[in-house]
Amino acid sequence: RHEFWFTFGPDPLRFPLDEFRDVTGLNYGAFDVQDSEASESVPPTMWNKLFDTAVGKLTVLSVLRMLGNEYLAVQKRLPLALIALVDGVLCPSNKDLKLTPKYVEILSDIESFLAYPWGRESFLTTVPHFLPPLVVAPGENPLQ
Repeated sequence: RHEFWFTFGPDPLRFPLDEFRDVTGLNYGAFDVQDSEASESVPPTMWNKLFDTAVGKLTVLSVLRMLGNEYLAVQKRLPLALIALVDGVLCPSNKDLKLTPKYVEILSDIESFLAYPWGRESFLTTVPHFLPPLVVAPGENPLQ
């Protein structure tokens, strides 16, 4: 789970989490127990402070437009820039770059957000995109 094996020519190569850390320079420490998926029953407090819309309706592009507004409250600028960086560059979880509510809620404590193991999260989000689809139709080459 924390390394990626592939072949280059006839030789197998390994790309582990440690090398990903060396390449990116990101924190890759262990996740805390509290980092597991947030409970659906807990209201998204940070989301409500930053946005005037329901969870799941915003994208990174929306956040970048908000940051371009000169009248945006100063206390919202840093959290919005951080979530755009994480959901847009480090851990994009979908092609539409929708915001991840779990990441937005971590913004309630900026120090915890900055100390979060984004390297590990980015690695776990990135590596599956290098793999062939899990379901391959009969007779189809998964590498195509």
